[in-house]
Amino acid sequence: LPPRMCCSLSHRQRVIAMSADSIAKGLAGVHVAESAICTVGKAGLGLNYRGYSIEDLAQNSTFEEVAHLMIYGEMPSSRQLAAYKAKLASLRKLPGALCDVLERLPASAHPMDIMRTGCSVMGTLEPEGPANDQRQIADRLIASFGSMLLYWHHWTQHGYRIDTAGLPSDSTAQHFLRLLHFPHFTPSSPDAASMEPAFGYLKRVIVTPAVYPRLVEFLHFDIQSTGQKSVY
Repeated sequence: LPPRMCCSLSHRQRVIAMSADSIAKGLAGVHVAESAICTVGKAGLGLNYRGYSIEDLAQNSTFEEVAHLMIYGEMPSSRQLAAYKAKLASLRKLPGALCDVLERLPASAHPMDIMRTGCSVMGTLEPEGPANDQRQIADRLIASFGSMLLYWHHWTQHGYRIDTAGLPSDSTAQHFLRLLHFPHFTPSSPDAASMEPAFGYLKRVIVTPAVYPRLVEFLHFDIQSTGQKSVY
């Protein structure tokens, strides 16, 4: 064989010989990053946020408390929690340009795709900057993800352009319910009371973008299924 061909074959043989020892199979045991927010598999199992187990947070904390914990690094005091709820309530209304985009998305789209698209559009409308840092962006997304999904839901299912601002007094869970059952929801109505066991879990659930699309997806089938931990 020509010398150049011999060199090529020799290199291939070395690569093949090394591959069995150097290529990891799957992601087991592979560390890709360090995070102070989330620990997966601590002591071999479980999920922890800022040192709190997901079970303890789900049982003892509200939606807004866990959001504050994840973004600001600590559980809020009563005063901080009241201020944070008011802040989230002020960030729920969607820009008109984002609503225009949501109206163009098909009814057959997966809710996660709605989330992804809405997040990308919001990023172009309200880009990161000195007055809009990462924490502000995180709060904006937490407050508006439910508004995005339910605006798209009502437009594609009923042709409604709902007002996504909601009421300042509503919690995140109440806001979600109010938009979902537009125009018939009131917090004191019998329907709202009967829904509370299902949506009580939303108040305690860990804050993650996956929450909202999964809720909307399950609502197409069985409203009560959202109250079961098997959703996750």
